[in-house]
Amino acid sequence: MVSGIVAILSVPAAAAGAQEGAHAHILQVVNPEAASVAELGFLRQAMGEAGTAAEYASFAAGGQQRPGDLGAMKTHAGNVLHALDPTRVDGGPGLGLGLVEASRKTIAHVRMAAEAPDASDSLRAHARHVVSCVRNTLARADRMLEISERILATESAEEADRLSDELNTLAFRLRNGVDANGDGRITWHEGEGGLYVAQEHMQLLLKGEGIG
Repeated sequence: MVSGIVAILSVPAAAAGAQEGAHAHILQVVNPEAASVAELGFLRQAMGEAGTAAEYASFAAGGQQRPGDLGAMKTHAGNVLHALDPTRVDGGPGLGLGLVEASRKTIAHVRMAAEAPDASDSLRAHARHVVSCVRNTLARADRMLEISERILATESAEEADRLSDELNTLAFRLRNGVDANGDGRITWHEGEGGLYVAQEHMQLLLKGEGIG
């Protein structure tokens, strides 16, 4: 997703169509027939916001002398903050919903889908994997919010430079995750998978349910 797209606050109820139960919640998370950004679903919006956050985190950390330009780092940190949680800063790039809210709504709807009376065993299994990955993403985003606020508050270019490097690392992991146990794989387990792994399991879920 490119930055600067109009603010999207929620997926319209029409996105769920006439579906009921588990599938209605899944279509709030990923809508394969989306015709606009507003209909993408919360997981795909989270992916877009993560891309924006990663873009500006890389600007904060790269292509500059050390220590970097404090003013520039503050500007980029503010843009990261807006992509993660637009309620914390006035104006900035992104979809307008924020990765944090999109991720929370993803978790909520995936859990409601899994708890629906008509949920299949396959749906419940993949739902657990999706939730685990999005929870990993939220944990990284929470740390990024803290770092961004610290960059905005500091008057030390050296401190901002160090924090920008950490911000950039975490931003990369929002989507890519990390091989936390060193086994050569990035899985859905706690501390590992990010939004890409969540998306993989959501695609398996959709296939199993015959959606899209």
